[in-house]
Amino acid sequence: MNIATIKHNQSVIVYSNPGQNCITIQTNNQTENKISIAIYDELSRSTFAKTLSIQNGKAILNIEELTNGTCFVKTTLGAAFKISKLISIN
Repeated sequence: MNIATIKHNQSVIVYSNPGQNCITIQTNNQTENKISIAIYDELSRSTFAKTLSIQNGKAILNIEELTNGTCFVKTTLGAAFKISKLISIN
Protein backbone atom coordinates (compact mmCIF):
# COMPACT_ATOMS: atom_id res chain seq x y z
CA MET A 1 0.00 0.00 0.00
CA ASN A 2 1.41 3.38 -0.87
CA ILE A 3 0.62 6.65 0.88
CA ALA A 4 -1.69 7.80 -1.91
CA THR A 5 -4.18 5.00 -1.05
CA ILE A 6 -4.55 5.90 2.64
CA LYS A 7 -7.75 7.78 3.39
CA HIS A 8 -8.25 9.66 6.64
CA ASN A 9 -11.81 9.73 7.88
CA GLN A 10 -12.95 13.24 8.75
CA SER A 11 -16.57 12.19 9.25
CA VAL A 12 -16.05 10.43 12.62
CA ILE A 13 -16.21 12.13 16.03
CA VAL A 14 -15.28 10.34 19.26
CA TYR A 15 -16.66 11.83 22.48
CA SER A 16 -16.92 12.20 25.60
CA ASN A 17 -13.31 12.98 26.34
CA PRO A 18 -12.23 12.31 29.00
CA GLY A 19 -14.28 9.13 28.78
CA GLN A 20 -15.90 7.39 31.70
CA ASN A 21 -17.88 4.14 31.36
CA CYS A 22 -18.61 4.61 27.64
CA ILE A 23 -17.77 6.74 24.62
CA THR A 24 -19.87 7.65 21.62
CA ILE A 25 -18.61 7.35 18.07
CA GLN A 26 -20.63 9.56 15.74
CA THR A 27 -20.50 9.63 11.95
CA ASN A 28 -22.32 11.39 9.16
CA ASN A 29 -21.53 8.54 6.74
CA GLN A 30 -24.89 7.23 5.49
CA THR A 31 -23.56 4.22 3.54
CA GLU A 32 -21.75 2.20 6.24
CA ASN A 33 -23.57 0.32 9.01
CA LYS A 34 -20.52 -1.08 10.86
CA ILE A 35 -17.45 0.63 12.34
CA SER A 36 -14.26 -1.07 13.53
CA ILE A 37 -12.72 0.21 16.74
CA ALA A 38 -9.17 -0.50 17.94
CA ILE A 39 -7.68 0.93 21.12
CA TYR A 40 -3.93 1.34 21.60
CA ASP A 41 -1.93 2.28 24.67
CA GLU A 42 0.75 4.99 24.69
CA LEU A 43 3.33 2.45 23.49
CA SER A 44 1.20 1.62 20.41
CA ARG A 45 0.22 -1.80 21.76
CA SER A 46 -3.24 -2.95 20.76
CA THR A 47 -5.36 -3.41 23.89
CA PHE A 48 -8.85 -3.80 22.44
CA ALA A 49 -10.58 -4.35 19.10
CA LYS A 50 -14.25 -4.64 18.21
CA THR A 51 -16.70 -4.01 15.38
CA LEU A 52 -19.83 -2.08 16.32
CA SER A 53 -23.13 -1.48 14.57
CA ILE A 54 -23.98 2.10 13.69
CA GLN A 55 -27.53 3.14 14.54
CA ASN A 56 -28.83 6.62 13.78
CA GLY A 57 -25.28 7.73 12.99
CA LYS A 58 -23.88 6.61 16.36
CA ALA A 59 -22.18 3.66 18.02
CA ILE A 60 -21.61 3.30 21.78
CA LEU A 61 -18.47 1.63 23.15
CA ASN A 62 -18.22 0.46 26.77
CA ILE A 63 -14.79 1.47 28.13
CA GLU A 64 -15.28 0.48 31.78
CA GLU A 65 -12.51 -2.13 31.58
CA LEU A 66 -9.88 0.27 30.21
CA THR A 67 -7.21 1.32 32.66
CA ASN A 68 -7.05 4.98 33.60
CA GLY A 69 -4.84 7.10 31.40
CA THR A 70 -4.25 8.09 27.81
CA CYS A 71 -5.00 5.80 24.90
CA PHE A 72 -5.65 6.14 21.19
CA VAL A 73 -8.85 5.08 19.44
CA LYS A 74 -8.58 4.05 15.80
CA THR A 75 -11.92 4.07 14.01
CA THR A 76 -12.18 2.45 10.60
CA LEU A 77 -15.22 3.13 8.45
CA GLY A 78 -15.06 1.54 5.03
CA ALA A 79 -11.61 2.29 3.58
CA ALA A 80 -10.99 5.37 5.73
CA PHE A 81 -9.69 5.63 9.28
CA LYS A 82 -9.18 8.19 12.02
CA ILE A 83 -7.07 8.10 15.19
CA SER A 84 -8.32 10.04 18.22
CA LYS A 85 -6.64 10.58 21.58
CA LEU A 86 -8.77 9.52 24.56
CA ILE A 87 -8.31 9.91 28.30
CA SER A 88 -10.00 7.13 30.26
CA ILE A 89 -11.07 7.87 33.85
CA ASN A 90 -12.86 4.79 35.16
